Amino acid sequence: MQRLEPERPPLRIHIVGDGGAAHPDTPLLLPLAEGLRDRGHRLEVIRSRPAVQGEAGAPGRYARFKRVLHFRRLLVAHWSRQRPDLVHIDSLGPLGWAALQAAGKLRIPVSASFPGEFAAVPLPLLRRPLAAELRKFFARVNAVLVAGAAPADALRKAGLRNLHPVAPGSDLAAIEHVLRGAVR
Repeated sequence: MQRLEPERPPLRIHIVGDGGAAHPDTPLLLPLAEGLRDRGHRLEVIRSRPAVQGEAGAPGRYARFKRVLHFRRLLVAHWSRQRPDLVHIDSLGPLGWAALQAAGKLRIPVSASFPGEFAAVPLPLLRRPLAAELRKFFARVNAVLVAGAAPADALRKAGLRNLHPVAPGSDLAAIEHVLRGAVR
């Protein structure tokens, strides 16, 4: 006897990440994007270009706030025309925050990758403002992909939820299951 399962339609996933050499991809992003594309999902990658010193987007609290508002406005307009099934965020910079806000406004499910540079450091050891910002960001995400079980356990103890430990090159069917779960 052969069990036939219904064919699942491909997801429309928009991946949001920072651009440029100053912001390298997390170890999960490239294999994830390639694997999802190979499994038939439709992907769109949205990246910012790095800010140039002296530009409106240069470092500074007010400039960062302006960039978030600018990106948010662009993303709301874009996603109103071409609504994705899921937004996957791979950035904690202005573009990542703008994507989180825009997706929330349009009620689009969100998944995110926990940044590798923070995954090795236990959350309680981070400065309180940074830890509070991370908690605020990831509390609004449906599913958080974390590179490894040990960092996921440490983050769980620090109060983060919806964590899914995955390893680079891990089973894409399991990751796809997590992302489909975020869409529901």
